[in-house]
Formats: sequence, C-alpha cells, structure tokens
Amino acid sequence: MLPMKLRIAVATVAGSAILSSCASAPERPGTADFGHIHDLSFESASDSLFIATHAGVYVLANGDVEGPLGDNRHDFMSFAMAPDGMMIGGGHPDSSAGWGNHMGFVVSADRGEEWESLSLTGQVDFHDIEFAGDGYVGYDSQTGVLAYSGDGVEWESRNTLALYDLAVSPDESETWIATTPDGMLVSVDGGANFGVFVDAPAETVYLDWSDAQGLWGITASGELVVSQDVGATWETAGTAPAVGVFEVTPDGTVYLATEASVYVSDDRGATWGDALSVSE
Repeated sequence: MLPMKLRIAVATVAGSAILSSCASAPERPGTADFGHIHDLSFESASDSLFIATHAGVYVLANGDVEGPLGDNRHDFMSFAMAPDGMMIGGGHPDSSAGWGNHMGFVVSADRGEEWESLSLTGQVDFHDIEFAGDGYVGYDSQTGVLAYSGDGVEWESRNTLALYDLAVSPDESETWIATTPDGMLVSVDGGANFGVFVDAPAETVYLDWSDAQGLWGITASGELVVSQDVGATWETAGTAPAVGVFEVTPDGTVYLATEASVYVSDDRGATWGDALSVSE
C-alpha cells in the first residue's frame, strides 16, 4: 500500500476524462530525436542487457552485442522481459510479418527467436508495455488509451492520457505511476483514477521501477532521481549524460540509452562510461 505521508493532489480525475484533450502521445522533453533505441530490459540470470531498437532486439553481454535476435527486424517501440525470459512488445512490424502497420501485442517465449501476435494486430501501436502482476498494461500512442489485459488477448481501457512513460509497482500490480506533460501521476486502482504527485521531481520524463532498487526517474535536465518509498520522498542519485530510456539492475547498475549509444554507471549514476555505440 502507499505510505500515508505521500502527498497527492486532492483533485483526481476518473476514467477517460483525464487529460483527454491531449490524447496523442506527446513529444518527450529533451528527446526530440528518440533515435533507434527504444527500450531496455536487463536479465539477471544471464547478466545481459536486451536492447529494443528500430530494427529488432539485440543483447549486450560481456561487452559483446548480438542481434537482431532471430533475425527479426521489427521496430519495437515498447519492450519488456520477465524473469523467466518471456518477452512482450509492440510497435511496427517488419513488412515480412504481414501484420500491417502496427504489431498490436506480441510475445516471444523463446527469447526473441520468434514472435507471435496475440491481439490487436494491425490496430494498436503500443509505445509502452509493462508487466502488471500476472497481466499486462499497454499504452496506444494513436489514441492515448491506457489498457489492461489479464491474458494478452482481451483488453480493457482503463484511462486516456498523454504519456511520457509508465511504471508499475513490482509489489502492488494496481499501483501505476505515469509521467505526463502535467507532471507525475499515480494510480492505486490499476489506472482507473490518477492523482498528481505534489512533491515529485519537476519534469520527470522516464521511469524505472526496480524490485531491489526502488523507483527511479530521469528529468528533462538529466537529473537521476530515486525514491525508496513509492514516491513519497526523492533523492538525487546523479546526473545522466543525456535524457533517454534507462534500466536499473538489481545491484544498482544503471544503463541509459540515447539515440546511438548506451551508457553505464556502476555507482548509481554518479559517474558514467560507454557500454555500446550503435551505428545506423
């Protein structure tokens, strides 16, 4: 449950009314050219970083990069990986897949060798995909609809908002935090209602919720912030070399992706080095 000291604006908005005038996906501050790296996911079992790009999923391990996995060159706008290796994603398929312009909700049970479209093929362009307990949350960039599915087949619209990024609590699957042009929002009922975080860091763009390391964010100015109490209080961990999607590993290592590079910090964002440069 959320701590009692968490300050949330009194006014909350329910259902599809929230930010309905800004339904389309907004441009993220500081990242006008998002480039060819769209998402990251770290797998502890193999000590590997999976990198979802404009041309498939690659894996970085022991300083070497391989891919695209399965020679699949889908444009993954969203991507996530479960501890058991199951992958989920959305975006724009390779023309050879025959899925139209949008992948809908796709899954891979063999670590990216093959992908199956479970639902919404050719209809929905998920720019954010998250695991939520035994289910899934997806954000359609075309409509601004935030939806939930328990099985990846049937989807229920939970809300409509302009979204930069979404994080789901690893402990409470109904607790969702969203970054938007109007600030950081929190829902404790699976997206049905959102309230504004009063004390959240200003202009937070990207989020990552690590089971072991807490809730992290990066602001439009590159400040890397972290909360250990579900957003009640925040501290500055460091300054990122750029603004982009990032991933925090169980031991506190931070990977950050920009248009053509992946940076790494092994001291919680205090200092950074190069992990990978990507050529187009």
